[in-house]
Amino acid sequence: MSAKVKLIVEQKKRRFAAVVWTHALPFVKNLRGILIHRPRSVVVYNLHKQSHMAIHYLCGNGTTAKVTNDSNIKFIPVPSNDSVVCERCETIAVTLSLHSASELAGTHVHVGRLKAAITCCGNNTFAAIRKDE
Repeated sequence: MSAKVKLIVEQKKRRFAAVVWTHALPFVKNLRGILIHRPRSVVVYNLHKQSHMAIHYLCGNGTTAKVTNDSNIKFIPVPSNDSVVCERCETIAVTLSLHSASELAGTHVHVGRLKAAITCCGNNTFAAIRKDE
């Protein structure tokens, strides 16, 4: 299916000239990250005479990058077989009645998350710090 998906166009007053995207490929891969995200909104703006892109994801995270051919941010139609789509993005997409990642890709897509772990002190330290869990 891998067609472009409609983005959520947010009406905001901006202090600078910007181009707001209305459609984009359904997945965003950050070459410096681990998870594949689902885009919520994309805005292209000029900063210091160079084009930049601000991408907000469905999960609430976001990133900015210069708009170049060798940018570390890539919009992709389908995640690779060994990629993991952000679980929070996927949950919100389904809640908003959007197509699931597997429906968009036409095959099974792995969904997951990352969890921070203390590695310097042993496992009991984390339990002592987070008594609420």
